[in-house]
Amino acid sequence: MDFRLSDEQEMFRKSVRDYVNRELPKSWARELEKDERAFPHELFGKLAAAGFHAIGIGEEYGGQGGDIMTQMLLARELARSLAGLTWVWGITSFAGGKSVGLYGSEEQKRRHLPAIGIVQVVSAPDDYYVEVPAAFIQLKPEAAVTEEEIIDFCVGKIATIRVPRYVRFVTEWPMSGTKIKKAILREVIAADLKEKGITRAPKITIAS
Repeated sequence: MDFRLSDEQEMFRKSVRDYVNRELPKSWARELEKDERAFPHELFGKLAAAGFHAIGIGEEYGGQGGDIMTQMLLARELARSLAGLTWVWGITSFAGGKSVGLYGSEEQKRRHLPAIGIVQVVSAPDDYYVEVPAAFIQLKPEAAVTEEEIIDFCVGKIATIRVPRYVRFVTEWPMSGTKIKKAILREVIAADLKEKGITRAPKITIAS
């Protein structure tokens, strides 16, 4: 049995390693780890922008394709900076997207897998929880999905504390060079909630 990587796999491994060294160096990753209570939203956005969340999802559903070996190569290279980097990708794309790909109905696959292009999650003010997650989503061209569908889709697949309580759809992003200015997104959701008189996020209900 030949355990050597194919030329294509080796190219992919090298491209991921180069990206991690450039965008997710150990010093940056370990700095994120210092705050044990904070979800690394910036990291999640970087992985999404790099297209990593689409690996392992069939091209017919808007993904980049790739088998389990491709996903494991990605996981290994992410873990070179910090093992936790792999989990930020894994809980969404591997545990979430992969689960839909394997067990979802054809309708669920075609509705949810292709729709989301870029996601940024920020904190929104809340009178009860202090802060709750809010997701800004740029859908892929011609894709259609509602705020309720996104939230319902997340419930039960990720920890309740991580489920976005609000979803806002955008077509462009506030940028600083090549980075999305998340501080402005936080201001946008805070102003939107204030204008609508919303001070407490809807309660997440998990079906028994």
